[in-house]
Amino acid sequence: MIRVHIRGFSRVLSTVVVLAMMAGSAHAGQDPEPNYTPDGTWLVFATQGNVQRPFMDTYASLRNQHGLRGTVICTLAQGRILLPLGPQGALISVTGTQTGKGSWMRVRKNGYAFTAWRILTDPDGKGVGWVKFRGEIRPDAPDHFLGEISAAFYTLSFVALPIPSMPVPTEGWRVAVEGQ
Repeated sequence: MIRVHIRGFSRVLSTVVVLAMMAGSAHAGQDPEPNYTPDGTWLVFATQGNVQRPFMDTYASLRNQHGLRGTVICTLAQGRILLPLGPQGALISVTGTQTGKGSWMRVRKNGYAFTAWRILTDPDGKGVGWVKFRGEIRPDAPDHFLGEISAAFYTLSFVALPIPSMPVPTEGWRVAVEGQ
């Protein structure tokens, strides 16, 4: 029969548990990269060749999902472009709505994927299609991110137009609250 001294065993077990907890918390505290969430409003530039296109994004976490997923609103002044969205696929001049709306989610530490949609309208303001923007942002500081964005075009019935989607680099700066 084996005899175990309960008091001594309890002390050893307590010491092992405390040391394990300390090792775990020390390991967690050694993460060299802080976590930055996208929440807030950002001034952003998309760079296509030598042209920088400014726009603004606002990211908000869903309730009880802080830093994991949320909604995004994007504002971008868009000029007119020719797309095959007219009768029988004829080229017509279209523009996107000033605001796009969508969702974002965390895909890894300091990496967030997003998708936002805008309505495409003809010169009379009639909806003729959709444009889907998707990409990723990677905050590398509390108030800065790098990323990329691409666009895909669709008819009103969500049939994809045969237009290649090329990723474009983006860079953003968080809008800071300034005192009076």
